[in-house]
Amino acid sequence: MSSESILALGFKGDLLKELKSKMPITYSISNDSNADITWDDFYSLKFDITRPDFSEEISKIFREVKKNYCQFNDIYSRRFFYVTESCAEVYSVFTLYFYQCISVLKNNSVNCIIFSNVPHEGYDYIFYLIAKNMSIKTIICNQSLFPNRFWIFSAIEDFGNFASSPKVSEHWSSNYVLPKPSEWVNMQGRLNDRSYFILDFIKEILRKPHRLPLALVRLFHGFQYRINVHKAVIDPVANERYVYFPLHLQPELTTSALGGEFADQISAIEELSSILPNDLYLYVKENPKQNEAYRGKLFFKRLKKLKNVRYIKRTYSSSKLIQDSEFVAVINGTAGWEAIFAKKSILIFGYAWFSSFKGVTRYAPTISVDDVLKNRPANAIETINYLDDILTKTGIGIVDDDYISIFDQYDVNVNSKTVTNSLITYYKFKN
Repeated sequence: MSSESILALGFKGDLLKELKSKMPITYSISNDSNADITWDDFYSLKFDITRPDFSEEISKIFREVKKNYCQFNDIYSRRFFYVTESCAEVYSVFTLYFYQCISVLKNNSVNCIIFSNVPHEGYDYIFYLIAKNMSIKTIICNQSLFPNRFWIFSAIEDFGNFASSPKVSEHWSSNYVLPKPSEWVNMQGRLNDRSYFILDFIKEILRKPHRLPLALVRLFHGFQYRINVHKAVIDPVANERYVYFPLHLQPELTTSALGGEFADQISAIEELSSILPNDLYLYVKENPKQNEAYRGKLFFKRLKKLKNVRYIKRTYSSSKLIQDSEFVAVINGTAGWEAIFAKKSILIFGYAWFSSFKGVTRYAPTISVDDVLKNRPANAIETINYLDDILTKTGIGIVDDDYISIFDQYDVNVNSKTVTNSLITYYKFKN
């Protein structure tokens, strides 16, 4: 390991200290006092930017990275709710991120980057793209929905395909039981109406009076969103055959990073709509936690153009929609995992951790409905046995603090050691 130089992105606290003591971390970025630069300062470009010497090599890398500018734009849009920067300003941010990212990599002779999560916030995605074009190894972590387990993989496109991944932990019988929909950690909180309302407006301007202009814009969009939903929404039609497509929360890494070309979810809906036979409808249901962001009037206009698509009330049971569907289509969300246990075939458009399970088909332009339906899930026992095998490819510990709540035995010192040991095992295998 001595000849290696690793950039650690996103790790903090005791975990960062442990990683630095056991691995050749030469540079780190996170909101931690021991990091070389804070995540927020890098994100906001609050330092002197170093423009690299644009050699032929650097120019070529920049051109390659620019091919992913549309996806960067989608990722970076999460920084602004409604009043966004101009296209020119966003492109300048993209360029300045590139300057600083490649300078960090060059100045520190970095030959491996370890991400604490899937790069999905802006400059972390630029680091990832540069690494791909400079043959710098990447190790990506992503906390799983299974307590004290996190996924480890080398490329976004590999997420869910763990056949070539090393065994990181011992095999154990999970005796897995599918949680109730309300028990998923990513579905906690107020679910019925997340749109910005008058009470939110009053609370915001009382706390931060200077945000009045932005709050008024948000209030307008919230009002417009509720009108558009009211016009578009319907109940399921009795005895109607349909495919179920639950919309994903946006902005979020499930679409921005793991959605690939289908970060724009309506693109997936449009593709699916075009291959359905005349007697099969597409039921689209809003994510319970979605607000008016990413749901402007043109979103609904595009939906309306699809005659075989029905926009279902968000309060309607997702489990019921899965159970009564012909099959389920997702970008990569937990509804796809639920569908496996409901014995429903699944079509995925993005990159999902469960993509290698029986019953899951990845979308391609040549796909047909019959192709999807022929791939049926295994029974629950076989699925859980395969899950237990897959979990040997996961790291032990928590790399995302939001998931501490689902592990009762969490201990910060133990966690730092188990995460570090898992990453060392994976790192050694990849070297």
